[in-house]
Amino acid sequence: MNPDILCDKIRNRVDYVFIDRLNYVTKTINIYNRLGLQKWLDRDFTDNIIKRLKRGFDRKNVKLCVILLYTLTNFF
Repeated sequence: MNPDILCDKIRNRVDYVFIDRLNYVTKTINIYNRLGLQKWLDRDFTDNIIKRLKRGFDRKNVKLCVILLYTLTNFF
């Protein structure tokens, strides 16, 4: 869905939006490939979508929270 249209459709129904980035991509990559959703695995693509959502929700006083979870190996 177009993030700008999504913002317009739900702006009067939500106060907060939480986005949880996909964790453990290696476990889900086959599903995304099978469904033709490869672009959603691209960090630049999803960063752009999140920026557009943030911009759209900021105009409508809806708070956006993006959750970034990492495995322990990312900390070493």
